Amino acid sequence: MLFRSGGVPIGLFQYQTYSREIVDVESGSVVVIYTDGVTEAMNISNQEFGEELLLLKLEKYHNYSSSEIIDSIFSDIDFHAKGFEQSDDITCISISRLKLDGP
Repeated sequence: MLFRSGGVPIGLFQYQTYSREIVDVESGSVVVIYTDGVTEAMNISNQEFGEELLLLKLEKYHNYSSSEIIDSIFSDIDFHAKGFEQSDDITCISISRLKLDGP
């Protein structure tokens, strides 16, 4: 499931108010939160890493641990960029909800 939410970055303004959204995360699911620097990471040909490629990679890594997902995504971004210097932060967080045994 792809969940899109946008708005003012957290911590940018001291008295900013934010909306909240509640999402049920099923047992065994992974939540990946990332900044636009991930999808906008450029290569020497001025091509972005892109959301489509990120989603393909996340589908491929769906059985990985959270740390393996992050390591793999950053490795993919490095491969894509091939040393091209980035102009934005590249931040990615992965949270896994453990699969519980039983009912």
